[in-house]
Amino acid sequence: MKTHNVDSKGFYGEFGGAFIPEMLYPNVEELRNNYLKISSSKSFKNEFNKLLKDYVGRPTPLYFAKRLSEKYNTKIYLKREDLCHTGAHKINNTIGQILLAKKLGKKRIIAETGAGQHGVATATVCALMGVKCIIYMGDVDIKRQAPNVARMKMLGAEVRPATSGSKTLKDATNEAIRDWINNPVNTHYIIGSVVGPHPYPDMVARFQSVIGEETINQLQEIENKSTPDYVIACVGGGSNAAGLFYPFLDNYDVKIICVEAAGKGIDTGESAATSILGKTGIIHGSKTLLMQSNDGQITEPYSISAGLDYPGIGPMHANLFKSKRGEFISITDQDAMKWGLILSQTEGIIPAIETSHAFAVLDKKKFKPNDIIVFNCSGRGDKDLDTYIEYFKLWFMNRINKTFINKKNILSIYFTAGFPKLQDTMSIIKELNNSGVDMIEIGLPFSDPLADGPTIQESSTIALSNGMNTNILFDQIKDLRSVTELPVIIMGYLNPIIQYGIEEFCLKCKECQIDGLIIPDLPVDIYHDQYQSIFKKYNLHNMFLITPQTSEERIRFIDEISEAFIYMVSSFSTTGAQKIFGDETVNYFKRINKMNLKAPLLVGFGISNQETCRVATENSDGVIIGSAYINCLKSSGIKATKKFIEGLR
Repeated sequence: MKTHNVDSKGFYGEFGGAFIPEMLYPNVEELRNNYLKISSSKSFKNEFNKLLKDYVGRPTPLYFAKRLSEKYNTKIYLKREDLCHTGAHKINNTIGQILLAKKLGKKRIIAETGAGQHGVATATVCALMGVKCIIYMGDVDIKRQAPNVARMKMLGAEVRPATSGSKTLKDATNEAIRDWINNPVNTHYIIGSVVGPHPYPDMVARFQSVIGEETINQLQEIENKSTPDYVIACVGGGSNAAGLFYPFLDNYDVKIICVEAAGKGIDTGESAATSILGKTGIIHGSKTLLMQSNDGQITEPYSISAGLDYPGIGPMHANLFKSKRGEFISITDQDAMKWGLILSQTEGIIPAIETSHAFAVLDKKKFKPNDIIVFNCSGRGDKDLDTYIEYFKLWFMNRINKTFINKKNILSIYFTAGFPKLQDTMSIIKELNNSGVDMIEIGLPFSDPLADGPTIQESSTIALSNGMNTNILFDQIKDLRSVTELPVIIMGYLNPIIQYGIEEFCLKCKECQIDGLIIPDLPVDIYHDQYQSIFKKYNLHNMFLITPQTSEERIRFIDEISEAFIYMVSSFSTTGAQKIFGDETVNYFKRINKMNLKAPLLVGFGISNQETCRVATENSDGVIIGSAYINCLKSSGIKATKKFIEGLR
């Protein structure tokens, strides 16, 4: 039977080996000749297992994620490596390697780190054993992983910045290898992933295999079955994945899914999806799949996760890809960050961003109800809180943001306040709430609504003739939260808001617990320069419109300052219902979707039926319906709301 483990020469299929300068040969050869003999000895195993139990806290739980399982109609288990001492799986390997280094008589330890978890784990075991520790870390990563840098320093390690190249993990590894060349006798290099020259990929995988071995025993106890149907883990270098996969490599009943970082998108030039973008090459002493130029220069990877922005993958994983033993799925920053919040708010577990990538597979692949799926929850999210805070503007989060986290295919309904009758506002809101919509948009009528088509213009005219004005609207919705907890947005033009007073208007919105505003004629730069601070003061999001003619530069700027969603106008026209979208509109939806914007997208203008909803949501997060609902109110009244909404789903 074909094996996916390493062979006697250090290769996984065509990948692996030790492609190293002669200066490193004695160091690597010493390890190769001794690692199996030492690590298989009874004394080593006893000390290793005792430290894993008493110091690391193993076994880590295999947790059944009940709410996630119910949501996705399958059996989801989390191997809780985030509960290890230091907050990640990395310490399994550093415990093993520090014991090995001591047996080899090494007095000095060096290591590389990206996200900082391996650096912390190395500094921890060096403090435990009283060994000098030097950690190389990219200058960029030092800045974005400040909490872990502080931990390393508290543990007594010296953190040396890598200031060349991209100043990330790749460059930190280069610096560590150079140090090892210069200090071959007394120094052991603790590599943190299943990369580097043989025997490192195999050695690290063996030390991490405790993850998979525990999973077998725990599943037997919980499910009366020792093997899952799927094992899923994120892959940069791939140590957490190797640890979970190791016992199952040659068991074809267990399907393996490796999740890579697509960054801002496969085709953007800012990605770390090695399986798609890489080709066979040599990096850090190993033959593997590698992102590189046509003439063999290693290209810079990108991921929002400091632990996944490595330009290659470990040779074990390269072989899993090439042999098709493993399925590789690429996840964007946007989807990964979204899943950081989903897991937090669904299971009460804040994951490292690396781990978030793995969970995003649940939105990409359909599983059966009886499938047993094990995710490696490889690290805790503490280290990434600054990134989460900045990305989601967590200081400025309200009901709108939470809706996009928890739901897909958002349905937002617009109606004009004061239409059909002056006092209908709260009745309509109550009816929409009970009809299963996800968001409500109240139109503040205006005499000259330039972006609105004839249907909404007519409803505004009727509402104004009924006597609707700003004060009456605020009086009507003062008890808004007695009838709905859905996000509620006011859509209105700038002039009435200016006349009311910008800050006074925002204050009233806060008092009524309105979540956001859509002001079609408010320029994005004016908002950014003059009004954004006022909106933030009252926890109000402002949503901006984009059209097929909006430039990419302007869209990027809108995305950067958006706190909630972007309103994607379906065509360069005024509002109005359509029965079908043409190819030009569909291509526009696809183009914007491929930009992998940070903000969610809702499509409006022209949405009226199931077909237009379906086409729009294929490349967006949901739809906004206005004219079609106004026509429903006009022809059939408020009581027809539920039937109207059911016809859209």
